[in-house]
Amino acid sequence: MAGIPHPRPLSRARERGERDSGVLVVERVGDENGPVGVVEYELNRGWLTVRFIALAKAYRGWGYGSEAVRLVEEWAVREGMAERFRAAVALRNGLGLYFWLRLGYRPVSREENEAWRVETLEHRMAMVREVA
Repeated sequence: MAGIPHPRPLSRARERGERDSGVLVVERVGDENGPVGVVEYELNRGWLTVRFIALAKAYRGWGYGSEAVRLVEEWAVREGMAERFRAAVALRNGLGLYFWLRLGYRPVSREENEAWRVETLEHRMAMVREVA
């Protein structure tokens, strides 16, 4: 797996403490066939939110999505950009819920949602993970 995130901000927004976002390409090391997926993220006040993750059908179920999320998290921690992570999963998406649970995410409680002002979307469950 390749696609280590660029170590510098792609915009100046993060340097000013504003929101920053980007899309990272998921590739396989040594594979000349091109990208196998994408991860869209947003950084804001110490949070990294995974907005969207998609893999080509042939590459689903092989761990590429999990590895991509782990690489993004490691990059964010190493660069001092985030230590809290979140994602949202559709309430009817059991496989999606399982995906985030396997990565150590958990559902946000009502109290945390109010304290952290986690964005809530209708028919979606907010999932979070904090680095100790």
